[in-house]
Amino acid sequence: MPKYLQDLCSGAVFICIGLAFGLQYSQLSGVSRIFPEALISLISLGGFYYFIKGFVRRRKENAEGTGEAESKERFLFMRLVYILFSALMLIFLIEYLGFYSASFLFLFISHAYLANKKNGKMKTMRDGLVFSLAFVSAVWFLFHYVLLVPTPAGLLI
Repeated sequence: MPKYLQDLCSGAVFICIGLAFGLQYSQLSGVSRIFPEALISLISLGGFYYFIKGFVRRRKENAEGTGEAESKERFLFMRLVYILFSALMLIFLIEYLGFYSASFLFLFISHAYLANKKNGKMKTMRDGLVFSLAFVSAVWFLFHYVLLVPTPAGLLI
């Protein structure tokens, strides 16, 4: 994957996630808005940084003539579409399943779809399960015990 396309994809995903979370936290008021606003700002700034970096790098690579094949770019574009769609589904599912359950599902399915499958499907699934559980557990610990910030509740957690 060309570096500029990685940057553009990363930037677009960060911006979309920032916007989606920005729409979700409107129910919060007072002090409970501080952390989400800071987090959304950082996510969005990172997105804009990578988006601009991708355009600058693309111009540089096109000037040098080091672009990759168009079919590869189409494949990567489809991955970007998947990430954007699944991030939007995550925002929708948070209301019904809860933050932690929806996040676990999002991470596990995304890892299964996007991971390198050279080592076999079972290893990919196992790695996705371990990563998803570890990440969601770390976020739960951070929010519940360190920051003391409530997360959206749903049917499961």
